[in-house]
Amino acid sequence: MLGFFIAFAVKMPVVPLHGWLPDAHSQAPTAGSVDLAGILLKTAAYGLLRFSLPLFPNASAEFAPIAMWLGVIGIFYGAWMAFAQTDIKRLIAYTSVSHMGFVLIAIYTGSQLAYQGAVIPDDCARFVGGGSVYSLWSAL
Repeated sequence: MLGFFIAFAVKMPVVPLHGWLPDAHSQAPTAGSVDLAGILLKTAAYGLLRFSLPLFPNASAEFAPIAMWLGVIGIFYGAWMAFAQTDIKRLIAYTSVSHMGFVLIAIYTGSQLAYQGAVIPDDCARFVGGGSVYSLWSAL
């Protein structure tokens, strides 16, 4: 179970495994950054919901308090670091860390309503990402 969690936590990104994300956002072209924030990070959350929780329900229940604390730390750390950024892509990266902290908490609460709530921000991020791309390309 721990191996699945670590693999998905790196891709999600969960603090302290988030170090790759700000650099990836700042070095990627805009379209790649949109794909990264809108699709790739949410795929890891889906992986936790689809694989880790059903395959290891007892271990996930025991690990839930730790995962939820990591989510809380990620929320505050991501928000704190986002305030300090001057580069818009790094700001998006740190807000993604904060956002995925909320999703991680929702995944490990164990209720069906929280699972549905974890999916709704993913849909919102896709719509916002699509609107940003449309706005960028129509301005060119």
